[in-house]
Amino acid sequence: AFPTLLCSIILGQHPDILGSVDTPCRRQAKLSLNQRLLTGTHVEDSAGPSVQQQAGALTRKQMIADLTETSRA
Repeated sequence: AFPTLLCSIILGQHPDILGSVDTPCRRQAKLSLNQRLLTGTHVEDSAGPSVQQQAGALTRKQMIADLTETSRA
């Protein structure tokens, strides 16, 4: 559903990107994820650095510093 939504938004904003050879089609099967991928200790390992930071209120200066540091990485 998400890729279809993205395609609809993009095509709605830029209808001229479709060529004469482009044809609509349906996916053969839905994307499925095994629930075991979302459980266990390895989930924390795969989280990005922004997710691993401490929860809590950030000051505006700290948020800008964090975003700057992340963008340089």
